[in-house]
Amino acid sequence: RLADLAVDGHDLLGAAGLPPGPWVGTYLERLLASVVNDPRRNRRDVLLSDVRRWLASDSVAPSAEA
Repeated sequence: RLADLAVDGHDLLGAAGLPPGPWVGTYLERLLASVVNDPRRNRRDVLLSDVRRWLASDSVAPSAEA
């Protein structure tokens, strides 16, 4: 469940410095899938590192200019 993640949407928004949008849910689902595959990854630092990496390479999240 998303509620079991070590981070939530507010954490993602703070780490990204971007406005809210559908990308938050998309990233939370990606994080959940990674934690289901390896529960040891359910740590705030690990998950936020994933988010930062994805933001640098994905087109899912809005740009900072949005």
